[in-house]
Amino acid sequence: MRSSKINQLLFLYSVLTSPVLAIYSIAPLYIFEKLNLQNSSVLFIGLTISIFISWCINIFVCWKFSNLSNWKQFLLAFIFSSVTHLPKVWLRPLLPFDNVITAYLTYPIITTLAIQIIIWIIINAVVANFKRKKIEEEVKELKLFNLEAQKQTLIQQLQPHFLFNSLSVLKSLITEDANKAEDYAIQLSNFLRYSVQIHTSDLVSLQEELAFTKNYIALQKVRFQDSIKCNIHEPSKEQLNMRLPIFALQTLVENAIKHNAFTNTKPLYIEVEFSDKTIQVYNNLIPKTNLNPTGTGLNNLKKRYQLLANLDLDLKESENQFSVTIYLI
Repeated sequence: MRSSKINQLLFLYSVLTSPVLAIYSIAPLYIFEKLNLQNSSVLFIGLTISIFISWCINIFVCWKFSNLSNWKQFLLAFIFSSVTHLPKVWLRPLLPFDNVITAYLTYPIITTLAIQIIIWIIINAVVANFKRKKIEEEVKELKLFNLEAQKQTLIQQLQPHFLFNSLSVLKSLITEDANKAEDYAIQLSNFLRYSVQIHTSDLVSLQEELAFTKNYIALQKVRFQDSIKCNIHEPSKEQLNMRLPIFALQTLVENAIKHNAFTNTKPLYIEVEFSDKTIQVYNNLIPKTNLNPTGTGLNNLKKRYQLLANLDLDLKESENQFSVTIYLI
């Protein structure tokens, strides 16, 4: 079934272009003094109505006979439009021809064909543009669904592994320091609660993401102690209210921890800076020797930025440092 949006748009084009095409049709006759002003005015009104009728015929054919090929629709619309010229005997005094056949057959058919081609080009351009936008929207939706599935898969893969490590740390803390174990359990509970509650969202405020990331870092510092040192600069109040993809900042911190072989003697330094609408995350490089990086986390984040805000990540790597810049939305 033909979309009502296309029909409304085509009807708008018919109203706007009918008088324009009528002017172009009679302009040569008036310029070469084949018609006077009065006759030109009458002919202009008649042609405007005629062209509008041709528009309606083309729209109807395009809608009613959508199963036919393009050239068959064009031919059918041309035939219907030509029939509407048969009763135009009243135009005889206005046309600059003496021969009746020439005046009422050749001239209307030629003008009808020219106008038909223009109308058909406009209709096909509108329909093609509408289909292109619809395909783009469908592709975008499919990408979002696919990305959501990837995100859920990543979360499902992360949580059991992370939970296993966290519970191991909690078990050791219970025997070593009950108070620290209690604090750790509260932090872990907050972390998991946020993960469960917020994973259905696409964008979160920087304030929420920052609190979640700090919680994640606190849990990791309990596990790795002084081998991780993280310095997070304070953002402005305006920046705190801006948004970014869920887990964006936490992913960058996790990526630094995952891909580096740090120790107490060679700690991992992570720095987070805020500047206008960007966040820069730096870390020193202590690469693991037996790690085969998949880049899944950064690729996932990159795709989400492209789909949600048409933005890209800025990755820079030197001999001693790796940095990623992401954007606030």
